[in-house]
Amino acid sequence: MTGFYSSVGFSDEYMTLYVAKDLKPVADELPRDPGEDLNVKAYSLDELKALMATGEIEDAKTTMAVWYFELMQLKQAQD
Repeated sequence: MTGFYSSVGFSDEYMTLYVAKDLKPVADELPRDPGEDLNVKAYSLDELKALMATGEIEDAKTTMAVWYFELMQLKQAQD
């Protein structure tokens, strides 16, 4: 989808955003790293924006992904 630097001037960390489509649940999960806690859930764009508005989503990488996805949706609607 796109990418961005997480903290220009402080770090050279580059975050790449991907679009995943047609995902399906798996019978057996892959092993996780110690302390890795993943909660997988699907959200609509409106639900994500509501979570951002209430502060439940406040990290920059997720916020950037939501905003960029919304821009993609708006662009597709215009085409």
